[in-house]
This record gives sequence, structure tokens and C-alpha cells, in this order.
Amino acid sequence: AYQSYVEENKIITGNNSEGFRFLNLNYQTLKTSAFANQYDLIVANPPYFLKNEGVPSKSELKNRSRFFMDGSPEDLWLGIANALKPNGLAYVLCKSGKEHGRDRLTEISKTLKDLAQISVHANIRGTLLIKVQKVCK
Repeated sequence: AYQSYVEENKIITGNNSEGFRFLNLNYQTLKTSAFANQYDLIVANPPYFLKNEGVPSKSELKNRSRFFMDGSPEDLWLGIANALKPNGLAYVLCKSGKEHGRDRLTEISKTLKDLAQISVHANIRGTLLIKVQKVCK
């Protein structure tokens, strides 16, 4: 449902190279060896909430966009760290988690420990843009 937006943004930015890929797959797949050290840059707008956080929609697409349905936030962050090349960057939108008694930045830092450096790049109307830089080993 979102691929057309990616294609439109490639045209707007003038960068229609084959180096850009829209991946329509479960984020757990990024943890596999097939994706290890493959990307210089990852941009993601993943689900924000756990299944028990909030009211589900009647729309399956909206639920998949909002809630972690098939995995966990830890799976997402570990997949991103695996898929990035050494020193690679990821920019990921995410909610702080405060409204549900969670501290997302602390959770991400604990999950990625020595794998990546984590920082808040921006706060966009209450949504954090998290910068992940894979540690060079």
C-alpha cells in the first residue's frame, strides 16, 4: 500500500537509482544472514505500539501499520542493526512510549547495546526520529 509513496519520493528527489529498495517483508527477516551488512542507509516508519497498547482498527492494514503484530520492537531493532553495513545509518520514526509507561530510547539502547549508537535526531510533533549508527567492528 505504501510503495507508490516511495516511488514518488524517488522521483521528487531526483534519485531513481537501483540502490533504493522498498522492502515489503516482515522486519524479522532483516535479522537473517541474507540481509547482514547490506545497507548504508535504512529509513523506516515501523509500527509504534505493542498489541495491548491502544484500540485496534477494523482495518488489518492499519493494525499492521500501528501495532507489532508478528514480532517485537526488539526484532525490529536487531534486524536494522544486522542489515546495516558498519557505520551505516538508520532513521526510524517511533513514539516515545511515555503514554504507556515505557521509555523507548532506553529500550532501544538496551536492545542494541554495543551494536549501534542511538540518539534522537529530531522530535516531529511528538514522534521521535531515532538515529541508529552501526558500530564498526
